[in-house]
Amino acid sequence: MRMTKKNRLFALAAGCLCVVLGACQSATPAKRIAANPVLFNSLPEQHRTMVQQGLICQGMSQNAVLLAWGSPDNRATGQTRDGRMYERWEYTAMQPVTTVHAGFGGWFGPGPYWYPYGGSGLDTTYIPRCAASVDFEDGQVARWMHNGR
Repeated sequence: MRMTKKNRLFALAAGCLCVVLGACQSATPAKRIAANPVLFNSLPEQHRTMVQQGLICQGMSQNAVLLAWGSPDNRATGQTRDGRMYERWEYTAMQPVTTVHAGFGGWFGPGPYWYPYGGSGLDTTYIPRCAASVDFEDGQVARWMHNGR
């Protein structure tokens, strides 16, 4: 059986989609450690143990946080009250928000037929929310917030 040009293009597009979706999967700490063994081995023993569990602690380096939690979705810099600079990493999660919509009805066609045009039901939309943030001062974790990530 010979593949047509259309089938070859479809197979190529499907293959590309699989590659893209595979690259979008969130990595686990184990996968990040396996991809960066030298970086992981340069961490102190206590930090290595925490990184393997996906945990962070005060005093950890940015590299340790990258291995434990992955790349942040947003980065920002700021200044403390005493004038010291800090960097904040933010991690987002998508939160479902469900709303109810109701349609409007009216008369339809000749005769006494009620037709509920517009319909009604539930709609779910996903909005980003801050799931976690980490503040670094002098390249080390100064404080963090974790909200169900």
